[in-house]
Order: sequence, then C-alpha cells, then structure tokens
Amino acid sequence: MRFSCVESGVMQAPEQASIAALEELLLAVRDMNSTVESLQSKTQELSEKLRLVEQLASAIDTSLRAAVYESRTLGPEWKDDSCDASAPHAGG
Repeated sequence: MRFSCVESGVMQAPEQASIAALEELLLAVRDMNSTVESLQSKTQELSEKLRLVEQLASAIDTSLRAAVYESRTLGPEWKDDSCDASAPHAGG
C-alpha cells in the first residue's frame, strides 16, 4: 500500500487523500454556488430597478416633448407677460 503526505503532515493512503481533496472541492463548489445564487438575486433586483428608471426617463421625455410642442403651437399668447424683465426684482 502506498502512502502520501498531506498538509497536516500525517501519512494517509492515496484513497483517503483523494476523498479529502474531493470533500474540499465539494465545499468550494457549494460556496461558489451560493455566491452565484446571490449574484443572480442582485442582478434580478438591479434589472427591476433599471426598468423603473427607464420608465421614469420615458415619462420625463414624453412630458418634456409635450411641453415643447405646446410652447411652439401656442405661440406668443402662451407666454406670461406679467413679469417685466426691465422692472426691479426683489433680492437684487
């Protein structure tokens, strides 16, 4: 029977060392799987937030376009002439 050294310095049969290495590998894979699941969850949350931001940006764009269109179609009558630019203003 052949033996090999492991990190602890204890001599073990090759089969025992292989089993220990596989168990360590299994734990590492489980840790990575947990990390992947966490990242998938965060990605889902960020995707939902991005969709909301895109909807908000679209609503703002639509609102601004409507305001520009109204200002162009209403012409000079739409402007508020109640404020005379040459008159003194409060605060300066």
